[in-house]
Amino acid sequence: MPLKAPKTSSSRQMPEEKVHTALITSVVDIGSHYDDNYEKFKREIVVSLEFPNFIIKINNEDGTESEFTYVKSRMYTLSMHKKSNLRALVQQIIGKELSDDEAYEYDIFKIVGKPCMASVVHKQVGDKTYANISTVMPLPDGFPPPKPVREQFTYSIDESPKSVPEEVPEWMKELIVSSNEWEDADDLPL
Repeated sequence: MPLKAPKTSSSRQMPEEKVHTALITSVVDIGSHYDDNYEKFKREIVVSLEFPNFIIKINNEDGTESEFTYVKSRMYTLSMHKKSNLRALVQQIIGKELSDDEAYEYDIFKIVGKPCMASVVHKQVGDKTYANISTVMPLPDGFPPPKPVREQFTYSIDESPKSVPEEVPEWMKELIVSSNEWEDADDLPL
């Protein structure tokens, strides 16, 4: 008699495909990592959007239920070149085209707390479905901004090369600890 693995079903909760109100909840500098495609190191950040109106319910081991707001994070190369994805994101959020001088002088941490509209699309990969953000844009005039639920924060590895705030999710901490900047820092370890 053959043994066959059952198909797994995705019980992941995700926002439906439409435009949602959101806000930038964090910008985390994860340092430099080697990119095999380009055969060089590149500096990266993670930008996270909170969807305060979309609540995820988690069943805890003790039988209780916890609720969290949905957060979607994406990595960007730390570049404000005119063709960079990060520059496009910043311009979409602030609703303004930046000149090269403005772009290179722009403090990326300033987008934290900014409300926006985020268009969510679903992408099927194998038997899993992922919610991706296709576009962000500023809120229309007169539209009430969403109220943040999660704590907003920023982190720069240059300012604290061996000290990561506890708000930073574990998966981001692992990336930070594996960066060149972490390995090269003279400070004491975590």
